[in-house]
Amino acid sequence: MHLAQPSLAAFELPVGVELAYLGLLVLSGLMLLIVAALPIGTPPWSRILNVVVGAGMLGYAYYIMFLLEPGETYRVIFYVFVLPIVLVAQTFKAAKANREAKRAAAAQRAAADRAAADRAAA
Repeated sequence: MHLAQPSLAAFELPVGVELAYLGLLVLSGLMLLIVAALPIGTPPWSRILNVVVGAGMLGYAYYIMFLLEPGETYRVIFYVFVLPIVLVAQTFKAAKANREAKRAAAAQRAAADRAAADRAAA
């Protein structure tokens, strides 16, 4: 009894498509690492997730470019490029929420300081 599922598609990619895929993997990985390194006030878990996914994309691109023997097969998953978009959007959304929370806290402190000054003056 044979339980292994056959590959859905086994064909050779044109060189241009293969290079575009590898270029997008590298670009997406670098983008995530840069976003993780930016001091924009994102939570630590978000930065760690960006680093892990970015390093994974760069590692897979490195594997395909340098470690894979000619003629060997590998998976081409174009859906993987949706993840960096979602992660970058989530990172900037979290940074915006963090900035707004800091502004609200600063406004609250300023109001408390003004109230204390008014009480002291009266």
